[in-house]
Amino acid sequence: MRKNLHALLKYDFYYFIKTPRILILSVVAFLLSGISALTGRYFNELINFALKSEGMPPVEFDPPTIHTAYEQFFSQYNQIFVLIVIFIAVLFFAFDMSKRHYPLIFSHDVPRWLYLVSKLLVVKLVVFVALAVGGLVFMFYGFILFEKIHVLRFIGALMIYYVYLAFLMIVGALCVYATKSQFTSIIIVLAVYFAFSLLSMVQAGVFAYMPGHLLNQGFMLLEGTVRRGELLITLLVTLGLSFVLGWLTAVLFEKKALL
Repeated sequence: MRKNLHALLKYDFYYFIKTPRILILSVVAFLLSGISALTGRYFNELINFALKSEGMPPVEFDPPTIHTAYEQFFSQYNQIFVLIVIFIAVLFFAFDMSKRHYPLIFSHDVPRWLYLVSKLLVVKLVVFVALAVGGLVFMFYGFILFEKIHVLRFIGALMIYYVYLAFLMIVGALCVYATKSQFTSIIIVLAVYFAFSLLSMVQAGVFAYMPGHLLNQGFMLLEGTVRRGELLITLLVTLGLSFVLGWLTAVLFEKKALL
């Protein structure tokens, strides 16, 4: 089994190495982090420059702080990075199906659940590396532009955000093996993402602990306003849902025709 897992991991990593997807993720993370820090630092100047170009008087703002950069960082990642992760993850899960590689792969007595484990491990690691690159870039600019940054809180917020990304990746895997369509899978995962984003505004009952709340709770951790009990429950709910969806994905894939 260890030999099979090693071969599968090597095969899946080769997919990212031979395509520009991991480079795209890392470059996007690099750019978004740099832009977020710079925008947070010079946001006031940019607004007044725009007002001046329209012939309007400048506006007095409070001095920019690292918290402005935090807002820009998570706003950029929630609007752009997450969408790229969804596209790349769905295309990755659907690759062998679209290329009809299943008969060749499973002719070597490879357990289907092990195949799924390899896929999930690789795509999660790739996204983790890209997110780590973005985090390091943001911290570098944070120290230069603001001379301080809450390192441990920021790392904690990134890990919270990563848990949510991992949840969406598992949703992508389930959709691919349930619908057999890349386009349909992308649409469904996007719908799930936007639905949970909307539910993050609901604080009543069980809806107060849905995965979408992690998007807000990571930022609240940075601000020092997060309720640790609520954060812990939301993390457990998200991880629990991820486990259940992963199990459903394995069940569906076991029943999937290879041709």
